[in-house]
Amino acid sequence: MKATLEFNLPEESYQLKRAIQGPDLCAALSDVDNQLRDWLKHGHSFASSTEALEAARGFLSQVLTDKDINIYE
Repeated sequence: MKATLEFNLPEESYQLKRAIQGPDLCAALSDVDNQLRDWLKHGHSFASSTEALEAARGFLSQVLTDKDINIYE
């Protein structure tokens, strides 16, 4: 079985970019999920919920940067 995606360019260039980045986005989500699970399973040194959320956001930002993904484009 084969599947073909078609995009009308340049109007749908945003959709094309997201389709191409799909595997990288899934990998990024997996990395973040694994890190969150590790913090829960093995403990962490966060002093507050705010600190934990800041660490999670920082980790997400780093993973996206490493995979050259800008979610705001």
